Amino acid sequence: MGIFTRSFDKPGKGVDLNAPPKRSFFRFWDIFGRKFTHFVRVNLVYVLTSIPTFLLVFFLTGLVSSAILEVPSLQSLLQNLAQQTAENMGDSNLVTQQLNQMIVMVDLFMRFVLTYLFVILWGMGPATAGLTYVLRNFAREEHAWIWSDFKDALKSNFKQSAIVFFIDLVVFVLFYVAFAFYLQMSGFLGAMRYVIAVIAIIYTMMHFYLYPMMVTFQLSLKDLYRNALLFAIGKLPSNLLILAILLLVHVGSVLMAINFGGGYFMLILFVILLLEILILQSFSAFIVNFHAYPKMKKYMILNTDEKVKSDTFQDTGKSTEDDVTEDMMSPYTDYRKYTENPQADDTDGNQ
Repeated sequence: MGIFTRSFDKPGKGVDLNAPPKRSFFRFWDIFGRKFTHFVRVNLVYVLTSIPTFLLVFFLTGLVSSAILEVPSLQSLLQNLAQQTAENMGDSNLVTQQLNQMIVMVDLFMRFVLTYLFVILWGMGPATAGLTYVLRNFAREEHAWIWSDFKDALKSNFKQSAIVFFIDLVVFVLFYVAFAFYLQMSGFLGAMRYVIAVIAIIYTMMHFYLYPMMVTFQLSLKDLYRNALLFAIGKLPSNLLILAILLLVHVGSVLMAINFGGGYFMLILFVILLLEILILQSFSAFIVNFHAYPKMKKYMILNTDEKVKSDTFQDTGKSTEDDVTEDMMSPYTDYRKYTENPQADDTDGNQ
């Protein structure tokens, strides 16, 4: 049995069709529990396919890290620590060497933290599109093949997701430049840094919908961002809750390990890193998709005429049907018109 495949020869326990629908909270944990191994596998695939974009962001965050290292208070702190370390080693000539080592360690640490936040909150372009497709299917309790569907979603959304990723890189730099500029100002101009922070939060919450819409609908880049902005602002309370949960899971756990881990904090940090590699990335993405898809379904599937992407990526070429079958196999087909009761769908869409 491969790590990304499994045998389906044995019948499963099935689903009770007469069971009452579960509340969202319990349904979330039920899906997560039933598909736990799937979450682990897709998490590993995501980590591996994100390596190129992760390194690119890691390199870019050097701009922020180098600026932070220029802060006088931090330089003074590092200088004092280096001097104390050299004195404890009994050789005051090692101050410069210790200082350089500390600067490198702080630089790498800040780069990793910023890249870590970038991955969690904004995503990694094409790899995030693949992850989102699989977990969106899980959120609506549909099957997804871990590797093949991930790969096909990555390929079919590669261009648009890559553009979104590079826009994120540009916006990241712009946010840094603007915030650093207004941070040095006082009065009204100095208060603009809070406006920049609010815009950054809204932009972050837009990513809760960018990739789910990307893999579900055939939208232009402009419509993708417009709809994401409307969702981010229109569903502000729930979006803030999801943002707080993501920060608690990923950042809160690290801060708790540092503050309360005592002598074991390095071991705890290693465990957290291992969990990130194994499960936490897919777990967080599932939270986002489980939160986003019902809203997309309500406002974009049932009540609009947005063109929905088919869940079949490739035509097998085996069908003898003509227009209908060929159209349904297209990855950009509005398959709602092939439902058993199209008039009911039209009625829902006009409500």
